[in-house]
Amino acid sequence: MQENATIPTASGNVSSFTMNRYKVGVISTFSNELAKVSTPAISDVFRDMVLTDTAEGLDGYLLDNVALVPGIRPSGLLVGVNS
Repeated sequence: MQENATIPTASGNVSSFTMNRYKVGVISTFSNELAKVSTPAISDVFRDMVLTDTAEGLDGYLLDNVALVPGIRPSGLLVGVNS
């Protein structure tokens, strides 16, 4: 596009859809004694483990071919895709 040129516009139709909410929960436990003496800090170790495991789990659900389970999980992006 050239300097000072008119920017072209386009129009289209947009529809709506309902986006359901789902949640993931994680519980990690460790003792106060371990928190005081651990090197590296156990809370940092647990945080890294939770982040990694949660990311891998969510990616697995997102990229699978399992259909929607109402109230439990959304359908994977590969539902209905033929390989």
